[in-house]
Amino acid sequence: METLLVVPAWAPGSPERRRLRDTAIVIGFAMAALALLIWACLRFIVPLERLELQARSEREHAALLSAAHAILHRWPVAVIRYGSVFTHEDGTRLAVCGRVDVQQRREAYSGMERFTYLDGQLIIEEVDGAAAVTQAWSEICE
Repeated sequence: METLLVVPAWAPGSPERRRLRDTAIVIGFAMAALALLIWACLRFIVPLERLELQARSEREHAALLSAAHAILHRWPVAVIRYGSVFTHEDGTRLAVCGRVDVQQRREAYSGMERFTYLDGQLIIEEVDGAAAVTQAWSEICE
């Protein structure tokens, strides 16, 4: 009669233990590869998107400052109050649209009036008329 030696699953060198060890190693490598992929995305892809957003916000900020400078240049001694002002991208050009109240001694308009600013050209209701602003507003700001 032959004697069979039964090796428990937890015993060193058993096939079940080797299979569990190999599975744990494969899972460990897979998790390390996934962690490396996530790190690469966070390190390289996310900052590029953040830089693009930052460049766009800097471009919008520069356009808003240019529009404000154009309004201040047109009325250097007036009191100017800004209402809602926003930027609108028209292809590669960035337009600034909004409302402004220019308060001066002899003023034809009272209250907020619309303006558009695109490529260095300021169109405002008080000077250029409502028809010109309406046409520019519909072409640029909507």
